[in-house]
Amino acid sequence: MDGPRAPDAGPGALAALGFLVGRWIGEGEEGGTPLTSEAEGRWILDGTWLQVREILRDGEGRSVHEDLTLYRFDPEEGHVRVVHCLPGGWKREWPVLLCEGRLHWVLGPAGPHVVLEPGEDGWCSRVVQPGTEAPPVTIRYRPAER
Repeated sequence: MDGPRAPDAGPGALAALGFLVGRWIGEGEEGGTPLTSEAEGRWILDGTWLQVREILRDGEGRSVHEDLTLYRFDPEEGHVRVVHCLPGGWKREWPVLLCEGRLHWVLGPAGPHVVLEPGEDGWCSRVVQPGTEAPPVTIRYRPAER
């Protein structure tokens, strides 16, 4: 049964991602351009996967990015992994590093570095493009329902 609960499986590493569970609205920017966003995180498949769906919109409300991420504890490797799905049928899977309450994943040696961090009243998503002068894309999320 799907539902908002911490997983029973694995050594508890996936439970550290519980700060992503819920419905969220966000505000931020990409290179000085304002963005708004919506995200929803929920436990699925009997609490053994965490699904997070995110949509970013520009100042005029047009979708500029959409993705679906699935987090799971890999019992064979002994750590958390992320499956990152994008429009066009793109899918990649990466190991996840949990460090000092932050979630990190890197999309290959030259790819973006994603950092998700819990905050006082929500969480923050930051995407850094290595090897460029581009500032990170930063979105601060707060609960959609107060």
